[in-house]
Amino acid sequence: MAIIWTSPQGMPSQELIFVILLIIFKNAVEIGLHRQGNSWKFTPDEVDLRRRVFWTSYAIELTAAFNLGRPPSISDEHIDAPFPSEIPETAMALHHIRHRQTQSKILAKIYCSPDRLMDLDEVQKYEILCDIQSDLDIWAKNLPEIHARSKTPYPLRFVI
Repeated sequence: MAIIWTSPQGMPSQELIFVILLIIFKNAVEIGLHRQGNSWKFTPDEVDLRRRVFWTSYAIELTAAFNLGRPPSISDEHIDAPFPSEIPETAMALHHIRHRQTQSKILAKIYCSPDRLMDLDEVQKYEILCDIQSDLDIWAKNLPEIHARSKTPYPLRFVI
Protein backbone atom coordinates (compact mmCIF):
# COMPACT_ATOMS: atom_id res chain seq x y z
CA MET A 1 0.00 0.00 0.00
CA ALA A 2 3.00 2.31 0.37
CA ILE A 3 3.13 2.48 -3.43
CA ILE A 4 -0.13 4.43 -3.50
CA TRP A 5 1.29 7.34 -1.55
CA THR A 6 4.42 7.67 -3.70
CA SER A 7 2.47 9.13 -6.60
CA PRO A 8 3.83 12.60 -7.53
CA GLN A 9 0.37 14.15 -7.34
CA GLY A 10 -0.24 12.68 -3.90
CA MET A 11 -3.17 10.70 -5.27
CA PRO A 12 -2.92 7.26 -6.86
CA SER A 13 -3.75 6.91 -10.52
CA GLN A 14 -6.52 4.58 -11.63
CA GLU A 15 -3.94 2.41 -13.34
CA LEU A 16 -1.90 2.08 -10.14
CA ILE A 17 -4.97 1.18 -8.12
CA PHE A 18 -5.90 -1.40 -10.75
CA VAL A 19 -2.42 -2.97 -10.58
CA ILE A 20 -2.64 -3.22 -6.78
CA LEU A 21 -6.10 -4.78 -7.03
CA LEU A 22 -4.77 -7.27 -9.56
CA ILE A 23 -1.97 -8.26 -7.21
CA ILE A 24 -4.45 -8.79 -4.38
CA PHE A 25 -6.84 -10.77 -6.57
CA LYS A 26 -4.06 -12.86 -8.13
CA ASN A 27 -2.90 -13.78 -4.62
CA ALA A 28 -6.44 -14.92 -3.78
CA VAL A 29 -6.43 -17.11 -6.88
CA GLU A 30 -2.88 -18.32 -6.17
CA ILE A 31 -3.95 -19.76 -2.81
CA GLY A 32 -6.98 -21.39 -4.41
CA LEU A 33 -9.80 -19.26 -3.05
CA HIS A 34 -11.55 -19.54 -6.43
CA ARG A 35 -11.82 -23.33 -6.11
CA GLN A 36 -14.38 -25.52 -4.37
CA GLY A 37 -11.72 -27.47 -2.47
CA ASN A 38 -13.78 -30.32 -0.99
CA SER A 39 -10.64 -32.22 0.02
CA TRP A 40 -9.13 -29.34 1.99
CA LYS A 41 -9.05 -29.64 5.75
CA PHE A 42 -10.81 -26.46 6.80
CA THR A 43 -13.55 -25.99 9.34
CA PRO A 44 -16.94 -24.86 7.98
CA ASP A 45 -16.28 -21.36 9.32
CA GLU A 46 -12.88 -21.23 7.58
CA VAL A 47 -14.42 -22.40 4.31
CA ASP A 48 -17.08 -19.70 4.55
CA LEU A 49 -14.44 -17.06 5.32
CA ARG A 50 -12.36 -18.16 2.31
CA ARG A 51 -15.46 -17.83 0.13
CA ARG A 52 -16.20 -14.36 1.50
CA VAL A 53 -12.64 -13.21 0.85
CA PHE A 54 -12.67 -14.57 -2.69
CA TRP A 55 -16.05 -13.21 -3.73
CA THR A 56 -15.32 -9.81 -2.18
CA SER A 57 -12.01 -9.56 -4.02
CA TYR A 58 -13.76 -10.77 -7.19
CA ALA A 59 -16.35 -7.99 -6.95
CA ILE A 60 -13.72 -5.31 -6.32
CA GLU A 61 -11.42 -6.47 -9.12
CA LEU A 62 -14.26 -6.87 -11.59
CA THR A 63 -15.65 -3.43 -10.77
CA ALA A 64 -12.25 -1.89 -11.44
CA ALA A 65 -11.83 -3.85 -14.68
CA PHE A 66 -15.30 -2.86 -15.86
CA ASN A 67 -14.84 0.82 -15.00
CA LEU A 68 -11.40 1.00 -16.62
CA GLY A 69 -12.36 -1.01 -19.71
CA ARG A 70 -9.90 -3.79 -18.88
CA PRO A 71 -10.47 -7.52 -19.05
CA PRO A 72 -11.01 -9.29 -15.74
CA SER A 73 -8.02 -11.25 -14.51
CA ILE A 74 -9.92 -14.55 -14.35
CA SER A 75 -12.70 -15.96 -16.47
CA ASP A 76 -15.83 -17.04 -14.62
CA GLU A 77 -15.43 -20.48 -16.21
CA HIS A 78 -12.39 -21.02 -13.96
CA ILE A 79 -14.31 -20.31 -10.76
CA ASP A 80 -16.11 -23.09 -8.94
CA ALA A 81 -16.12 -21.67 -5.41
CA PRO A 82 -19.71 -21.38 -4.24
CA PHE A 83 -20.97 -18.25 -2.57
CA PRO A 84 -20.55 -18.01 1.19
CA SER A 85 -23.50 -18.71 3.44
CA GLU A 86 -26.27 -16.19 3.01
CA ILE A 87 -27.25 -14.56 6.25
CA PRO A 88 -29.13 -11.27 6.65
CA GLU A 89 -25.81 -9.39 6.94
CA THR A 90 -24.52 -10.75 3.61
CA ALA A 91 -27.68 -10.97 1.48
CA MET A 92 -27.19 -7.63 -0.29
CA ALA A 93 -23.46 -8.22 -0.77
CA LEU A 94 -24.14 -11.55 -2.46
CA HIS A 95 -26.75 -9.95 -4.68
CA HIS A 96 -24.18 -7.29 -5.56
CA ILE A 97 -21.75 -10.07 -6.55
CA ARG A 98 -24.41 -11.61 -8.80
CA HIS A 99 -24.56 -8.25 -10.56
CA ARG A 100 -20.78 -8.34 -10.96
CA GLN A 101 -21.12 -11.77 -12.59
CA THR A 102 -23.41 -10.17 -15.17
CA GLN A 103 -20.81 -7.45 -15.70
CA SER A 104 -18.25 -10.18 -16.25
CA LYS A 105 -20.48 -11.66 -18.92
CA ILE A 106 -20.76 -8.22 -20.55
CA LEU A 107 -16.97 -7.87 -20.59
CA ALA A 108 -16.53 -11.36 -22.04
CA LYS A 109 -19.26 -11.24 -24.66
CA ILE A 110 -19.68 -7.59 -25.65
CA TYR A 111 -16.42 -5.82 -24.85
CA CYS A 112 -14.31 -8.69 -26.13
CA SER A 113 -12.00 -8.64 -29.13
CA PRO A 114 -13.71 -6.97 -32.10
CA ASP A 115 -12.65 -9.91 -34.25
CA ARG A 116 -14.72 -12.27 -32.10
CA LEU A 117 -17.83 -10.17 -32.66
CA MET A 118 -17.23 -10.05 -36.41
CA ASP A 119 -17.64 -13.83 -36.53
CA LEU A 120 -21.18 -13.54 -35.14
CA ASP A 121 -24.23 -12.83 -37.23
CA GLU A 122 -26.88 -10.34 -36.14
CA VAL A 123 -29.10 -13.06 -34.64
CA GLN A 124 -26.25 -14.34 -32.45
CA LYS A 125 -25.44 -10.81 -31.30
CA TYR A 126 -29.10 -10.21 -30.49
CA GLU A 127 -29.25 -13.48 -28.50
CA ILE A 128 -26.23 -12.38 -26.44
CA LEU A 129 -27.92 -9.07 -25.65
CA CYS A 130 -31.19 -10.82 -24.75
CA ASP A 131 -29.36 -13.24 -22.44
CA ILE A 132 -27.62 -10.39 -20.61
CA GLN A 133 -30.84 -8.38 -20.41
CA SER A 134 -32.58 -11.42 -18.94
CA ASP A 135 -29.87 -11.71 -16.28
CA LEU A 136 -30.29 -8.02 -15.41
CA ASP A 137 -34.09 -8.32 -15.30
CA ILE A 138 -33.91 -11.32 -12.95
CA TRP A 139 -31.39 -9.48 -10.77
CA ALA A 140 -33.65 -6.41 -10.54
CA LYS A 141 -36.77 -8.52 -9.94
CA ASN A 142 -35.12 -10.31 -7.00
CA LEU A 143 -33.76 -7.14 -5.42
CA PRO A 144 -36.83 -6.15 -3.31
CA GLU A 145 -37.15 -9.63 -1.79
CA ILE A 146 -33.43 -9.87 -1.02
CA HIS A 147 -33.44 -6.35 0.39
CA ALA A 148 -36.37 -7.28 2.66
CA ARG A 149 -34.48 -10.20 4.21
CA SER A 150 -31.19 -8.33 4.54
CA LYS A 151 -29.98 -6.19 7.41
CA THR A 152 -28.96 -3.24 5.30
CA PRO A 153 -29.61 0.15 6.87
CA TYR A 154 -30.30 1.68 3.45
CA PRO A 155 -33.75 2.04 1.93
CA LEU A 156 -34.39 0.07 -1.26
CA ARG A 157 -34.33 3.21 -3.39
CA PHE A 158 -30.66 3.72 -2.44
CA VAL A 159 -29.52 0.25 -3.47
CA ILE A 160 -31.13 0.13 -6.90
